[in-house]
Amino acid sequence: MVLSVSKRDAQRSDQGQPGVQLKSYELLELREFERATDEAVAVKAVLGEPLAGIGNRDEALVPLVIVGYDQLKIEQILKDERRGFGALRPIAVVGLDVAGLSADILHLADVFLPPRPGKQDLLGVAHSLAVLSTHIDRLPRAPRDVSLTLLQFLYTRGRDVEPHVAPESPIAYRFPLAENLLECDTLECCSLLQDMASRGLLDTRHIDRLFVCPDCSSYRVPVKELCPECGSSHLDAEESIHHFRCGFVGPESEFAGKDEPSCPKCFQELRHIGVEYNRPGRFAVCRQCNYWATEPDLAAWCADCNTHHAPADLAVVQIDNYALAQGGTDVARRGRWTPQPVDNDRRIEPTVGAPTPRKLSDNDYSRELAFKVVELAQQSGRPMTIYKAVLNSGQGDKALADAREVLRGILRDSDVVVNTGEAEMLILLPAHDVADVPSAAHLEAEAEKRGAIDLRVTVVDGGHSPAGKIKQA
Repeated sequence: MVLSVSKRDAQRSDQGQPGVQLKSYELLELREFERATDEAVAVKAVLGEPLAGIGNRDEALVPLVIVGYDQLKIEQILKDERRGFGALRPIAVVGLDVAGLSADILHLADVFLPPRPGKQDLLGVAHSLAVLSTHIDRLPRAPRDVSLTLLQFLYTRGRDVEPHVAPESPIAYRFPLAENLLECDTLECCSLLQDMASRGLLDTRHIDRLFVCPDCSSYRVPVKELCPECGSSHLDAEESIHHFRCGFVGPESEFAGKDEPSCPKCFQELRHIGVEYNRPGRFAVCRQCNYWATEPDLAAWCADCNTHHAPADLAVVQIDNYALAQGGTDVARRGRWTPQPVDNDRRIEPTVGAPTPRKLSDNDYSRELAFKVVELAQQSGRPMTIYKAVLNSGQGDKALADAREVLRGILRDSDVVVNTGEAEMLILLPAHDVADVPSAAHLEAEAEKRGAIDLRVTVVDGGHSPAGKIKQA
């Protein structure tokens, strides 16, 4: 059994203090051929009858037990549950072999049990879910604020945002937990996590350091040896020969003779190595143009965008593990970004009969996260420059992604670029001196120069004073 319980709760249990009891839960059974699973029967026998429906209860406080064997379906259910108002909800998965779980299931679920679990294991699950529910109930929550939700998820579970090796990712790693909670892609998630770390909300621990394509940020950039003359990669390595008498140096193939090697310059046969000639090293010989050189040219070739770059021009990506810092812990406990203390017993309750809020899109979440970053800068009194970048008509989603990557290449690691519309981005440049802030015209010119992107950049707020507020449309 794999649990996500904080250390202090494990210590309390070991010391014999009374455990928290699971009062209610919801059961989601994925049946095959309409036949009840043995695991669901065992869950009901140990945990009691589940709720028929959540009703007006706070979804985040009602633990969910998922029973089934279909890993893909369970993974999608977890992704759906970790969004919106139920993102902090305690969730257990019963029926899957822990050794074969996908990265998303491992990071999004709280408790795992294999098929046919025993009674003691199920009692342990009940205790873990009850403890998590109690922790969540103590927190003032703002479920529309995905960055705050991420901090509270880490706080209630005692977990980190861990990178996971993923060959399909442009940077070879993914952050399954953060990507699902923040609802963004890997590159944007990495940028947001770095920004939160720079503000003292998260602590970092080095995992890896990668070199990626400066154009598309792909890690698929094998280094090639190219002919300095024609640029071909059709190279072979040959031993070289240095003829002492005439001083000619060349690849061994040029010294080919009938019986003994002969110098192509003076035509003298070479019989005794060390006396008449030696072998100083190996040459790279181009089979395309027959040019040879002691050192071929090196170029990093991006397999995704089919471009060549000098190895020194590759961009560096830092892969870190992110743990909750003291600043992040304080924000998670308060349930807000302002330093005003909040009563521990206070929590946000859903209004009975209130209309169900619309599901927020990726752009909605990114916009609200941008607003929170600005609000945090306001509270710290740090200056911030804010730009709004809009793609001119006729350019699609790829142009938007390309523009974001071009801007990331211009700006610092601490600067933030987030999508706020189908053709719109918000650029946040914190703690800049006015003289160091690139102008809107400069960003437009660089986007045109580096990616042929027609971008219009306007100033929302300058850096002469602490960051101004952005009003939501």
